[in-house]
This record gives sequence, C-alpha cells and structure tokens, in this order.
Amino acid sequence: MAGEPIRSVWYDLQAEQGAEFEDFDGWLWTATLGDVAGEYEAIRTDVGMWDVFPLVKWDFVGPDALVAAQRTFTNDLRSLEVGQVGTGPS
Repeated sequence: MAGEPIRSVWYDLQAEQGAEFEDFDGWLWTATLGDVAGEYEAIRTDVGMWDVFPLVKWDFVGPDALVAAQRTFTNDLRSLEVGQVGTGPS
C-alpha cells in the first residue's frame, strides 16, 4: 500500500492517551498505551477495549448485495442508504 498508513477513527483519542502505533498492512494498529503492566491489570480487573476498525470492512456488490448483507448482519439493513454506515447490533 502506498502513502501514509490509514488511521482508525479512534487514533486521535488513543494518541492522546499515549498510544504507540505500528504500521500493519497499511493500517496503524495500536501497539501499546505505554504501560504494559497497567494494561494487563486493567483487562484482568476491569475492562479493556481493542480497536478493530481495520478488521470490519465489508464490500457487498451485485444485484443481490442487500440480500447477502442482510444474511450476515442482524440489523435491518434496508433502512440504510447507499454508503451509510450501520452502528452495530440493536
């Protein structure tokens, strides 16, 4: 992939928290927030969140694209406009 790596929508927030990133196949992945022991403790005792933005891209094309997408997702995709992004399960 040429050019700058793609940043997640969470990039700025993570960078503010001290995240360090690495380029993986054209995407900037969060490598660490700088305190590995603190991250480990947080997921063992509280909550952790992983930015999977680069993993959730779908491209349905063709005359039955809506039918194929609807079979994959639980939300009613007929309510979305072409190019609109869904917000997840409801």
